[in-house]
Amino acid sequence: MKNLFFLSGLLAISSVVSATGTMKAFDGYVLKPKVGKMRITVVLLAPQESKQALVYFQGTGSPWDDQVILHNIEQGGKVFSAPYAGKTKNTIIFDQDRGVFTVYPPRYYGDGLLVRQDDEATKALDLGSIVEKYKSQVK
Repeated sequence: MKNLFFLSGLLAISSVVSATGTMKAFDGYVLKPKVGKMRITVVLLAPQESKQALVYFQGTGSPWDDQVILHNIEQGGKVFSAPYAGKTKNTIIFDQDRGVFTVYPPRYYGDGLLVRQDDEATKALDLGSIVEKYKSQVK
């Protein structure tokens, strides 16, 4: 049953992408905790006015691990949300005062996972590879 919800969300997102035509990235960053192997890669999509991003989850222990999920960006870039299990789920929230992001992967029921931008990983980020991974998922 959980896979059905995931696939229906992925199909809904797929139709949005098809309607927008060619997908292009204009910026991105990598988020990591101080300790652990979790990695969240965020790729912002052009045009910037679309307020959408691809988010690649790794090491979260969630159903979205090793998946690139299309997210809407809300509240002035502070909240990233995507469909999950028939609802909209806020998965990343930026706390500008503290300079940290809190990640809430699917099936995570805690205070959230605190992560910060990893400058070294961000410099090495290949935006195009994340876009291509997403496209291969929604074929």
